[in-house]
Amino acid sequence: MPRIARFKGDPVLEAVRARAASWLLLDEGNPFLVRPKRCTFSAPGHAPESVVLHWQPALMANVRAAIGQVAQRGDAGLKVEPFSGGWWIGLDTLEDEAQKVVTQVRHNQAALRDAPMVVIDLRGNGGGNSRYADIIAELLVGEPRLRAAQPHFPACSGSYWRVSPGVLAALQQNLDQAEASRDGASINFYRPLVTDIKQALAQHRNFSPALPACARHTQAAEQNDLPQVLPPAEMKGRLVLVTDHTCFSSCLIAVDLFRRLGALHVGETTDRSSRYMEVREEVMPSKLRAVSTLQKVAVGAGDFGPYTPEIVFPGVLSNDAALKAWVAGLPAP
Repeated sequence: MPRIARFKGDPVLEAVRARAASWLLLDEGNPFLVRPKRCTFSAPGHAPESVVLHWQPALMANVRAAIGQVAQRGDAGLKVEPFSGGWWIGLDTLEDEAQKVVTQVRHNQAALRDAPMVVIDLRGNGGGNSRYADIIAELLVGEPRLRAAQPHFPACSGSYWRVSPGVLAALQQNLDQAEASRDGASINFYRPLVTDIKQALAQHRNFSPALPACARHTQAAEQNDLPQVLPPAEMKGRLVLVTDHTCFSSCLIAVDLFRRLGALHVGETTDRSSRYMEVREEVMPSKLRAVSTLQKVAVGAGDFGPYTPEIVFPGVLSNDAALKAWVAGLPAP
């Protein structure tokens, strides 16, 4: 597997190896790899069996179908709904669409806080804006517990946005959506940020706010400094967090937050990201592909992940019914 995984990311990571597994018997034309001529299969209680591989051209539609069959990725969707164990919050992205979930959580806040269990389902979440996770967390557990759970960073630390027309357009869109939904907290967050980035563009600054001189020398904080004591949560029930191998970028910041808040982490091990965050996708001129870029850097924050769940889901995470039944039946803490 490392022969393929090393071209897909860091082969040490379980999430990278899992994604690379789909390509084990597919030839991408990589000039640095020689496709195998023979495979030996082994299983407990059975003698090894060697098979000669006969390579053939394949239609892209068939390749996509084969990859999907191997991957069997789950999708949390964007929803807030009751299930047999309590309430289920599906959050498969932290892009602008996540505002829909924030609105639903706010509308159902009383029921969520009174439920025996609330599940934060991050299957399929590749990142976006971690602020949506902050708002959901505060609506569930309350501002005092959220504030106490925040990690401690060095004196020279902070988050800095890259300054570019693309970043400005993305943040302006976030502000427009916040104003349309009358989300006061998000308006207060985005409005001064948009104003400063406009000024930064005019002043030819590279970051907003301006990057301090100490940023080049500060040491990253450890991400395992979990809080010892937290104020009581304003929700009565248990908080459960579901992740899969897709979780990356701002999704990892959300995972770190909910774990700090005391959530039981289940599912699959996450990916790992660096201090660069806030994913934005841009569709290429051909309209056939999109490219992802990271818009923000966290000075003093260090890397996030990989996060290993306390309880690994024993089934296939694309099976929604099985996952929900399993979560509902988790033993009491």
